[in-house]
Amino acid sequence: MVLTDDELAQITALIGDDAVASGADVHWLLYCGVLVFLMQAGFAMLCAGCAARVPHVRIAPRGRPACERPALARARTVEVATRRSSSAAIEARAVGARAPDERETDPAQVHPREERAEYPAEEPHGRVRRRDAWFWATGYAFAYGSDSSGGNWFIGGNKYFFLSNGYEGDSGFHDWFFQFAFAATAATIVSGAVAERCSMGAYAGYSAVLTGFVYPVVVHWIWSGDGFLTAFVPEGKTAWLKVGVVDFAGCGVVHMVGGAAAGIGAAILGPRLGRFGPNAKPINGHSMPLVVLGTFLLWVGWYGFNPGSTLCIVGCDAVAAKVAVTTTLAAAAGGLTNLFLHYALSHVYDVGEMCNGVLAGLVSITSACAVVEPWAAVVIGFVGAFVYTGGSFLLVKLEIDDAVNATPVHYFAGAWGLLAPALFARPYNMRAAYGNADRAGLFYTGDGSMLACQVVALLLITAWVAATMTPFFLLMNALGIFRVSREFEEAGLDESKHGGSAYGIEFKDLKEVEMQIKTELDA
Repeated sequence: MVLTDDELAQITALIGDDAVASGADVHWLLYCGVLVFLMQAGFAMLCAGCAARVPHVRIAPRGRPACERPALARARTVEVATRRSSSAAIEARAVGARAPDERETDPAQVHPREERAEYPAEEPHGRVRRRDAWFWATGYAFAYGSDSSGGNWFIGGNKYFFLSNGYEGDSGFHDWFFQFAFAATAATIVSGAVAERCSMGAYAGYSAVLTGFVYPVVVHWIWSGDGFLTAFVPEGKTAWLKVGVVDFAGCGVVHMVGGAAAGIGAAILGPRLGRFGPNAKPINGHSMPLVVLGTFLLWVGWYGFNPGSTLCIVGCDAVAAKVAVTTTLAAAAGGLTNLFLHYALSHVYDVGEMCNGVLAGLVSITSACAVVEPWAAVVIGFVGAFVYTGGSFLLVKLEIDDAVNATPVHYFAGAWGLLAPALFARPYNMRAAYGNADRAGLFYTGDGSMLACQVVALLLITAWVAATMTPFFLLMNALGIFRVSREFEEAGLDESKHGGSAYGIEFKDLKEVEMQIKTELDA
């Protein structure tokens, strides 16, 4: 159905221009929030592809990006098993090769119900529900719950706990939904870094602390009108150094918070078995197709993350459109740069590292996406690839086992991205996105005020996350609830905690199938 101009005019006259604009803005935030939430699917696919021991049942509820040099590894076996229709019977035999009563009795391989009962929240999407609950209960209040008469510069919390105390009259539920999707992203970053050896109880614990307290405090500092670092000051107030912290979509607020927590958690938890030591080598992922598909899903989700941070579309459409362009160019620049950079280092066109470069470029542009020109977005993505690679090598040097390189992608590239607006922000774009005609990037004005704000924010965010998450991780480690036992880790968490492989196929059985098919083909 297509409405005529007269019909549109009549509808507008009945409901009013303000109602139309308000409805369009609500729809925009809901739509972008869904795109951001869709990133959880990308996280899950990417992290599953990066996993070597195939803990995909455990990964599915939480996800996470970036991979430590994933390889095709065993994914080829499924392809081989279906190569010829004559092998269908053999393939079927592999799928049902071992009946439940024929399982091996090795304690590391069995999955008694009483053992699984200790982890009641391991059902799909259980961890997302926990993030929902804590951000609903306390997170949003600590981020934005301040009275109009003047709030706390450090933390909110005068109202909005459990979305009560006048929330519905002050704000729309669309705003909570959009902010929740961001909080879920910050918490998800940690899970990939500690994958393949972290207990389910620990996942629940740090997700609650991050979304319920640590992350919302940083949100309040930078995105709330009461925060002491905010660039979004109410009328009649002046931002710090007349600019505040320019973090449009969350390099510092989201990515540095999650990335710093990921690095601290991985360092305290310790490396996976066999990752470091005399005979150690990199632990490759098992499925490059999952890694690539996950990366593209994340890229699509970023079009909700960055353009959606305008928080409106009526009157904000030009800014949102430019943000989509800068986001695209930074991602492409980061991916291509990292592909050729790692070719220069290893003489291999590493698709996994290209995916990491795309993610590093996306993270790097997240702060500056609304205030820089397209050429600057390419430069930011280009530098982000080098920053990511340097961070990855640093973690290996320090023997910190980040299973999916979440820390280099999110903390290191996020730190660079937080500094980028201070260099590249164009005056016209600052007026359009922030209404600030007084400050712009160093390369345009020679003024270092914005750079000072960004550096202070970088240091404070790092210190805050370290001060809150380090004791929490140390406590869980001391109580023995942070890491699964060695037996369960050797068996793989799918096998030991979730009743078997996510694929319903034992890889050793597939290997036997592959050998039988090869024998058939040779004959």
